[in-house]
Amino acid sequence: MNDNRNIELSEAQTRKLDIDILGKVAGGSGLEIAQFLDGKTVVISAKSNGLGILLEPVTAKTLADAVNNQYGVSVSEQRIVLNGDIRTIGTHIFQVNAAVRAVAKMKALVK
Repeated sequence: MNDNRNIELSEAQTRKLDIDILGKVAGGSGLEIAQFLDGKTVVISAKSNGLGILLEPVTAKTLADAVNNQYGVSVSEQRIVLNGDIRTIGTHIFQVNAAVRAVAKMKALVK
Protein backbone atom coordinates (compact mmCIF):
# COMPACT_ATOMS: atom_id res chain seq x y z
CA MET A 1 0.00 0.00 0.00
CA ASN A 2 1.38 3.36 -1.03
CA ASP A 3 0.43 5.93 1.59
CA ASN A 4 1.17 9.52 0.57
CA ARG A 5 1.40 11.51 3.78
CA ASN A 6 2.89 14.89 4.32
CA ILE A 7 5.64 14.63 6.89
CA GLU A 8 7.04 17.65 8.63
CA LEU A 9 10.68 17.37 9.61
CA SER A 10 12.53 19.44 12.14
CA GLU A 11 15.57 21.40 11.01
CA ALA A 12 17.83 18.83 12.70
CA GLN A 13 16.11 15.96 10.90
CA THR A 14 16.40 17.80 7.59
CA ARG A 15 20.10 18.44 8.23
CA LYS A 16 20.61 14.72 8.99
CA LEU A 17 18.91 13.77 5.73
CA ASP A 18 21.16 16.22 3.90
CA ILE A 19 24.21 14.64 5.54
CA ASP A 20 22.98 11.13 4.65
CA ILE A 21 22.50 12.23 1.05
CA LEU A 22 25.90 13.89 1.10
CA GLY A 23 27.54 10.62 2.10
CA LYS A 24 26.30 9.24 -1.18
CA VAL A 25 27.13 12.44 -3.10
CA ALA A 26 30.63 13.15 -1.78
CA GLY A 27 32.20 10.62 -4.11
CA GLY A 28 29.63 11.32 -6.78
CA SER A 29 29.67 13.27 -9.99
CA GLY A 30 29.70 17.02 -10.34
CA LEU A 31 26.05 16.85 -11.36
CA GLU A 32 25.08 15.08 -8.12
CA ILE A 33 27.05 17.61 -6.07
CA ALA A 34 25.42 20.52 -7.92
CA GLN A 35 21.97 19.03 -7.35
CA PHE A 36 22.74 18.58 -3.65
CA LEU A 37 23.99 22.17 -3.18
CA ASP A 38 21.44 23.90 -5.41
CA GLY A 39 19.19 26.26 -3.45
CA LYS A 40 21.10 25.88 -0.18
CA THR A 41 22.27 28.79 1.97
CA VAL A 42 25.58 29.25 3.75
CA VAL A 43 25.68 31.49 6.81
CA ILE A 44 28.71 33.70 7.29
CA SER A 45 29.38 35.81 10.37
CA ALA A 46 31.32 38.97 9.65
CA LYS A 47 32.15 42.23 11.37
CA SER A 48 30.66 45.40 9.95
CA ASN A 49 30.45 49.09 10.67
CA GLY A 50 27.21 50.67 11.81
CA LEU A 51 26.03 51.05 8.21
CA GLY A 52 26.16 47.34 7.33
CA ILE A 53 29.40 47.58 5.38
CA LEU A 54 31.80 44.74 6.12
CA LEU A 55 35.21 45.52 7.58
CA GLU A 56 36.66 42.66 5.49
CA PRO A 57 34.97 41.46 2.29
CA VAL A 58 33.63 37.93 1.86
CA THR A 59 35.63 36.35 -0.97
CA ALA A 60 35.28 33.24 -3.12
CA LYS A 61 37.68 31.50 -0.71
CA THR A 62 35.45 32.40 2.25
CA LEU A 63 32.42 30.98 0.42
CA ALA A 64 34.28 27.79 -0.58
CA ASP A 65 35.33 27.26 3.04
CA ALA A 66 31.75 27.86 4.22
CA VAL A 67 30.34 25.30 1.74
CA ASN A 68 32.94 22.80 2.93
CA ASN A 69 32.33 23.43 6.63
CA GLN A 70 28.55 23.64 6.53
CA TYR A 71 27.77 20.95 3.94
CA GLY A 72 30.89 18.78 3.90
CA VAL A 73 31.44 19.28 0.18
CA SER A 74 34.96 20.18 -0.87
CA VAL A 75 34.71 23.07 -3.33
CA SER A 76 37.70 25.04 -4.56
CA GLU A 77 37.50 28.80 -4.69
CA GLN A 78 38.01 28.63 -8.47
CA ARG A 79 34.58 26.95 -8.72
CA ILE A 80 32.82 29.86 -6.95
CA VAL A 81 31.28 32.51 -9.20
CA LEU A 82 30.14 35.83 -7.75
CA ASN A 83 30.03 39.41 -8.94
CA GLY A 84 32.98 40.74 -6.99
CA ASP A 85 33.62 40.31 -3.29
CA ILE A 86 30.68 40.66 -0.92
CA ARG A 87 31.04 43.89 1.05
CA THR A 88 27.67 44.30 2.82
CA ILE A 89 25.50 42.45 5.32
CA GLY A 90 22.54 40.63 3.79
CA THR A 91 21.70 37.80 1.42
CA HIS A 92 23.82 37.43 -1.70
CA ILE A 93 23.56 34.99 -4.61
CA PHE A 94 26.54 33.01 -5.91
CA GLN A 95 27.14 29.92 -8.02
CA VAL A 96 29.20 26.77 -7.63
CA ASN A 97 30.41 25.34 -10.93
CA ALA A 98 30.68 21.71 -9.84
CA ALA A 99 31.31 20.46 -13.38
CA VAL A 100 30.58 21.37 -16.98
CA ARG A 101 26.83 22.10 -17.17
CA ALA A 102 26.48 21.31 -13.46
CA VAL A 103 25.88 24.59 -11.64
CA ALA A 104 24.43 25.09 -8.18
CA LYS A 105 22.87 28.44 -7.36
CA MET A 106 23.38 29.18 -3.67
CA LYS A 107 22.83 32.01 -1.21
CA ALA A 108 25.22 33.50 1.29
CA LEU A 109 23.59 35.00 4.36
CA VAL A 110 26.12 37.45 5.74
CA LYS A 111 25.36 38.66 9.23
